[in-house]
Amino acid sequence: MSRPKKMAGFTLIELMVVIVLVAVFASIALPSFTSTIRNNNVQSSADELYRLLQYTRTEAVVRQANVVLSAPAADTWNGDLTVKVGNTTLRQLGDSGLGSNVAASSSTANVIFNSSGSTGSAYCITLCSTQDDSVCRYIGVQVTGRVLSPSTSKPGECS
Repeated sequence: MSRPKKMAGFTLIELMVVIVLVAVFASIALPSFTSTIRNNNVQSSADELYRLLQYTRTEAVVRQANVVLSAPAADTWNGDLTVKVGNTTLRQLGDSGLGSNVAASSSTANVIFNSSGSTGSAYCITLCSTQDDSVCRYIGVQVTGRVLSPSTSKPGECS
């Protein structure tokens, strides 16, 4: 069946083929996109915690006093984080400070930097996606006080 030359447009079959192709491409791309979103959530949370640790160390050196970054518990570093010198709160991140869908934990609930910027021991903080525990970042704090940037290395390698 031929169309007159003045009639332009798409046939219903052509439109259906395009819709099917778009659906196939979307179903292929969606899992990859979801994984990218999880990686970005964990990375941004790790970057935020890294900056908070750097801030805590800097304040300890500037104030020439012990400055503590504390979490509600060792296994809830994504909760209410507080930076204190003595009884004075310098900075506080609320419950959603490290983002949602990210679980952060460590072997301790406090990281203490002394006046020289060093710590009494090494720390390792693990941040993982709550939806996919294979998506993790690790932040290490060395005894010298150096804060290692978030990495995908193994937990034992972060300190």
